[in-house]
Amino acid sequence: MENYKEDQLSEVDLKIDDEVQAELSTASYWTKFISIVVFIFCGLFLLFILLGGSSFATLFNKANTFRGFGVNSYGLIIAIVISVISIFVTVYYFLYNFSAKTKLALQNEDEYILNKGIISLKIFFAITAVVSIISALFSIFSII
Repeated sequence: MENYKEDQLSEVDLKIDDEVQAELSTASYWTKFISIVVFIFCGLFLLFILLGGSSFATLFNKANTFRGFGVNSYGLIIAIVISVISIFVTVYYFLYNFSAKTKLALQNEDEYILNKGIISLKIFFAITAVVSIISALFSIFSII
């Protein structure tokens, strides 16, 4: 059997031309925009939930939605919301990290930083894929 090298592209001395730089620059701009918008909405949602606490608590108590969880069901909801928001912020941090590192790499023409940016994008897509698969499975199981 032949021994395969981990990085076969380095043997051919892969270079980034002007068109690829322009596309990476555009991708960097839009990923930064999307990640900042997600950060803002997560912050606003968290602020909305925390400031409107008494209104939500009375709403949940009137609806008796979470009676089985005990007296402090609103605390449980706050904990779940904070957990989901922290997951969103963590995932979109990797997208923002891709944007920042790619922009810096294109400005400085640094291959190492570009590789780190693309690794951040890979992590973002991996986490997003896992969450999507889990969501799809929950949807399928809820139909059944």
